[in-house]
Amino acid sequence: MLYAREYKQLTAKPPPKNMSISMVIEQGLPINAVDNMIKILGINKSCVANLLGVTPRSLQQLKKNAHPRLNNQLTDRALQLARLMNEITECFSSKEAAIKWMSTPNIGLGDETPLSLCNSFTGMEMVRNSVNRLKYGMTA
Repeated sequence: MLYAREYKQLTAKPPPKNMSISMVIEQGLPINAVDNMIKILGINKSCVANLLGVTPRSLQQLKKNAHPRLNNQLTDRALQLARLMNEITECFSSKEAAIKWMSTPNIGLGDETPLSLCNSFTGMEMVRNSVNRLKYGMTA
């Protein structure tokens, strides 16, 4: 399955064998994916909520549901963020270095921190392009 690594990181379970990624997104990830995002990205819950485009209170309300799951937009964004962080970690060869790079202002990104841009798909693509420039020896 596409995004199998990210699914496992976010759910702490192997991906379902008979499900495509579109089915996973439609079903939604369990709410504990938010806690796993905190570990993956090295940030707090309010920052994760901001990256997902919701308020921390909205995440708390989701936890109170009978079967708490992220909706398809939040699931898609969580998977994209996990994939981006994996790419950055591979580029820098360590999670600690990746987290530090994500929280350091970057001149190639208009003196913004890469993490601050990841609250939109366009921003995530800008960060991905910056990482690719680093990978291939261009200035970022």
